[in-house]
Amino acid sequence: MNYERGMSKYYAYEGQREYVNVVPNELALSHLDAGKITFSSDAHLDFQHSATFRDGDIYCIVPIVGNAAVTQIQYWAAGTNCCEHNRNFTCDDAANSKAREGLVYLDVGVFANDADVVGFRKAVKEATAAFGLKSSNDALFVRWVVNSDEAQRGYWNSSVGFIVGSTLIYLVISLVIGATIHFGSRPPKNKQPPKNY
Repeated sequence: MNYERGMSKYYAYEGQREYVNVVPNELALSHLDAGKITFSSDAHLDFQHSATFRDGDIYCIVPIVGNAAVTQIQYWAAGTNCCEHNRNFTCDDAANSKAREGLVYLDVGVFANDADVVGFRKAVKEATAAFGLKSSNDALFVRWVVNSDEAQRGYWNSSVGFIVGSTLIYLVISLVIGATIHFGSRPPKNKQPPKNY
């Protein structure tokens, strides 16, 4: 479970390409093998056109745009349970003006048919219907971060932390049980044997 949840995702990004200086208008189709994307300096989040979709979790999206006019959204910043009912997008480093990188939500390997990606696509339908936007069928969803390498390492750190934490908890429980068994099962003190007359 721990491997599937964390380490497998960390290693999945090792096999993906990294693109730099990507203009938000560039076709996502040409970057479908991306694991990490560094966008051009003019890239920013269009908070006015953020949208949500609720299905147990809240799936949050916002278009990534540049200074040039946008005819079709190619890239969306996305996250789960990090936007309010008023569609305020606060996922990852959305509030940091220095953020220009994206860790792509992959749709291959351990990520295939990821419920998050399915939810994001439904949120896109909400956005296009509400704002009259057009989104590419190949649009990519990314975690909007300052450093995509650190975001990737987060999966590793989470897994290692889980292993260390669960091991310590198991150790403490074992010590308590062992001590209880040891001190609770001591034989009664021997009585003095009767005297032989």
